[in-house]
Amino acid sequence: MDSSLLFVVAVTRWAGSGPESSCLQALAPVLGLSAYDLRLKLAGPVPVVLHIRLDEERCRQVLDLLDAHGCKGLALGADELVGSSALLHARDFELGSESLIARDGERERSLDWTEILALVKATLSTEQESSKTIKQRKSVVRIRKQRRLLTDSTEEREQAVYVVPSDFAQTVVLREHRLRYAGLGERAGMTKTENFTALVAELRLRAGSALFDERLLSAKRIGSPGAVLGRRESSSSNISDTDLAVHFLVAAHTRGAL
Repeated sequence: MDSSLLFVVAVTRWAGSGPESSCLQALAPVLGLSAYDLRLKLAGPVPVVLHIRLDEERCRQVLDLLDAHGCKGLALGADELVGSSALLHARDFELGSESLIARDGERERSLDWTEILALVKATLSTEQESSKTIKQRKSVVRIRKQRRLLTDSTEEREQAVYVVPSDFAQTVVLREHRLRYAGLGERAGMTKTENFTALVAELRLRAGSALFDERLLSAKRIGSPGAVLGRRESSSSNISDTDLAVHFLVAAHTRGAL
């Protein structure tokens, strides 16, 4: 480790089904948190990313404590982490004889089949919530109006496959509902789900040496607050959190930290 850098740590494996109290009690003071707050931060499926930047000394302490409690952790330098905007969320694709070509408007990225390191399937979700206040009469004898807050929420979910080369910044994300499937040619089916399934099969066939992981498909990842759309509307999405989880997951595969 370089002592001049800051690091971000993810838990990639628990000793049991989740964090044990003894592990939380040991980690909390190193991270400057209460055990309760740390439990909230570590909720959810692995890899669980601690969104705290640590210097080398504290990073080593966290990794050593995880190891002592039978868990696995992985640290990435803050300069290694890639922002979601660098990833290409494609609209169109071509399955070439030597490479995958992905496009989103004027952006284009070509990945040779032999340079694809991993194919990671995940579930992406976006939630929107809106609320409104209505007036409600409580009595027919004596009219009395009360205000009642009604909240409506909707969730959109879709499958995605992250096509990850050795340089994570060049990753292509192929999303079930965002894609146009003309690139499948005669293999195209009647529905987007059929087409997405066929596309993943083609990717696995052509990038035969790439590791394949779908643990992020069934485990729902908590979304981060997104834009406030209006006084009484808000949205949240797990996309950026999933981007980061995929980065740690692929790094953990390659470094034996699972």
